[in-house]
Amino acid sequence: MKVAYLVNQYPKVSHTFIRREIKAVENNGIEVTRLSLRSENFEGLGEEDKEEYRLTTFILNESKIRLLKTFFAWLLSSPNDALTLIILILSMNKKSSKSFYKHIVCAIEASFVAIVCQKDGCQHIHAHFGTNSAEVAMYASLMSKISYSLTIHGPEEYDFPEDLNLRKKVDRSKFIATVSSFGRSQLYRWIDKKDWDKVKVIRCGLEPAYFECLERNTGANENVFLCTGRLCEQKGQLLLLKSFKEHLNEGHNSHLILAGDGELRSEIETLIKELELEERVTITGWISPAEVKTLLEQCSVMVLPSFAEGLPVAIMEAMAKGRLVISTYIAGIPELVKHRKTGLLTVPGSIEDLTQNLNLSVSLSPEELKSIVQNAHVEVRNAHNVELEADKLAKLFEQ
Repeated sequence: MKVAYLVNQYPKVSHTFIRREIKAVENNGIEVTRLSLRSENFEGLGEEDKEEYRLTTFILNESKIRLLKTFFAWLLSSPNDALTLIILILSMNKKSSKSFYKHIVCAIEASFVAIVCQKDGCQHIHAHFGTNSAEVAMYASLMSKISYSLTIHGPEEYDFPEDLNLRKKVDRSKFIATVSSFGRSQLYRWIDKKDWDKVKVIRCGLEPAYFECLERNTGANENVFLCTGRLCEQKGQLLLLKSFKEHLNEGHNSHLILAGDGELRSEIETLIKELELEERVTITGWISPAEVKTLLEQCSVMVLPSFAEGLPVAIMEAMAKGRLVISTYIAGIPELVKHRKTGLLTVPGSIEDLTQNLNLSVSLSPEELKSIVQNAHVEVRNAHNVELEADKLAKLFEQ
């Protein structure tokens, strides 16, 4: 069987979980055609992602003339389906904040996706995320008569379900994969009840080699906290800095690494100066997955005080590597992180509660710390093994 994977941007530094999934699906005997609407800077990718880059067809790297020719050729050859497409685009446009023009652009992109899938002999299209890639997959399915499915991650799809026309995308799909039980419940809120059976929980996974548990350096004089992710409001870094300042004021010798970059960087740098944390906080900027892995191995605690998430892969990676995790009681996180059993959970938005957990993380007894870390390792190995999750996905493709 051959399946086309369609992503808005692939490969990408933050999309290693998709690469892992594709590789594991291929290990199940399914051929994969990789399609991406746009490309990322090749030089900024790690070696594994560079290899994926070479295997990927980028739709928007094609000339505009070729894309338009492909689209109009399809319109002329399929007048009945063209009418259906126009009606579908108009219905998508009714609730969407996107301009009508952008829906047409998605249809033009979809015509090229349809041609590639037909030439490659693809029998199914699978798109990650419920945004542009899902819309393109839906139109491409209409044009090519090839079925499609989606993996919905959140939180964007749960925040703007009507704007994204999530109900319609689900209605026309064969099945929907969601990465957590929380995600499934959110879809139930917005889709037609007749489509509830389409929703399957397929969790993001790690390859077996990732489960090499590393001993924590208990002899280190300094506690190292690592926070990975885009520097933005929903990741909670501004709140984390204030909590970290309180943590230091209580006499702890700690360092915080913010691994990532983003639109909030200047505000974060300003706050670091205001709190006089220049010697205690490091911002790495964008780094490769290999560099993130190295930092994970060097840190004491992974902290992710998010306000909105799906189920962060960074948490899985930390737990698999034997690192204590601090995160928030939101979305799918409590399905994996259970307070003082597999990690520490904090009330989202509370500086006081986060400070208490930062303090607790460095003062746990060796016995309790060991118990939490071991429980977390077992939990993530059982729930997030990419080979097991890809096997579930492969069976859905074959059905």
